[in-house]
Amino acid sequence: MAILSQASFSGSERVLSRVSYSSCFSYVYSVSSGIALIYYFITYSVSQIYCKGNIINHMQEHTSAGCYLLRKNNDRYELLVIHRTKLLGEEKYVLPKGHVEGKETLEEAAKRETSEETGYCDIQIIEPVGINDYLVSWNKDVHKTDHYFLAILKSEKKIERTLTNAESDSGMEILWMDIEEGLKILSWENLEGVLEKINKYISKT
Repeated sequence: MAILSQASFSGSERVLSRVSYSSCFSYVYSVSSGIALIYYFITYSVSQIYCKGNIINHMQEHTSAGCYLLRKNNDRYELLVIHRTKLLGEEKYVLPKGHVEGKETLEEAAKRETSEETGYCDIQIIEPVGINDYLVSWNKDVHKTDHYFLAILKSEKKIERTLTNAESDSGMEILWMDIEEGLKILSWENLEGVLEKINKYISKT
């Protein structure tokens, strides 16, 4: 009887051992699965952040400055418009503007670019009049911000124009136009409030 009891006990012990091993395995498996799941979510989140960061980093930011340049011709004011005859295969009417360089202020860049593109160098900046903010139509990875200033031509003093190859190739005809006519034919500019600011300035002169 004692032997049977011992055998029975040993068998029970083995059963308990198997149950214990099975429970431990299940516990370890559950913990491992939990850790794996957490690891997946962490790595996925990091990869998403990395990808979004790369998208942001790949966006090229370009800042430009230019002028609504006015001159007084007898008793009326005129607006300078550049007629680009071959820009992107089309005729366009634009304002003088270009990229801000180095530590230039926006006003300095606007004056320099206007002088380089038109040859007129005796320019006085009056005030900011508007901002154009957009993605370039032919390259959505380029975000441009154009700052425009109202400026007055103080005299007809000129320097030699400094044009890039692209500007020379696209044609850069200088036109002095009636202000409202000039504003109507501009190709890309955000004109909200511009005429009002121009008229306000003219009324004070």
